[in-house]
Amino acid sequence: MKTTKDINYFNFLEHSEVNGPGSRAVLWVQGCHFHCPGCYNRGSWGLVKAELASPFQLTKRILGISGIEGVTFSGGEPLLQAEGLAEIAEELQRHGLSVMLYTGYEMDEIKGLADASIQRLMRYTDILITGRFKREIPADRPWIGSGNQEIHLLSERYAPLQQERQYQETGRSFEVEIGRDGSVTATGFFPEELFTPASRTPRRAGKRGRE
Repeated sequence: MKTTKDINYFNFLEHSEVNGPGSRAVLWVQGCHFHCPGCYNRGSWGLVKAELASPFQLTKRILGISGIEGVTFSGGEPLLQAEGLAEIAEELQRHGLSVMLYTGYEMDEIKGLADASIQRLMRYTDILITGRFKREIPADRPWIGSGNQEIHLLSERYAPLQQERQYQETGRSFEVEIGRDGSVTATGFFPEELFTPASRTPRRAGKRGRE
């Protein structure tokens, strides 16, 4: 892999069953400029230093996780760090893993961005979720936080999902992970009454908030 600047990230989860198809690692990047009302990852908004790792280090870490189908990039806004994420995505696909990505941008906006790193990242993304989170529009499919958001299958890898519409029948679920240090990570879609906003660390990029 070529060397590029470090990825600034908010959180990392080695195994998740609710952030896309199969068991997946999830990387939440730090920094977002959309600031959607109702976002439960407000801690990831700031353009400040959080955790840093090179694309090489993160790729090595992900490839070392057993039993995963791929990785999901969330945030924060992943397209703000497209250069490093594209490097990771290309290498992971080379090793047979899939890539799923959440962004607050709409597809038309992405196509209009004159950024070679973003276009490269799109080439190595299998599933793309687009659109700002809008709390007032209820979600009607898994993997999305509000009904306006769109699921784009960018590769042939998940073509059966389009044909059989399996992703619409998967159901909406959530996970809670308690770390050895007592930290709690809640990700996915869960009843609001289960957690207070202060206890949500982070919710997934599948986002009820713009994650």
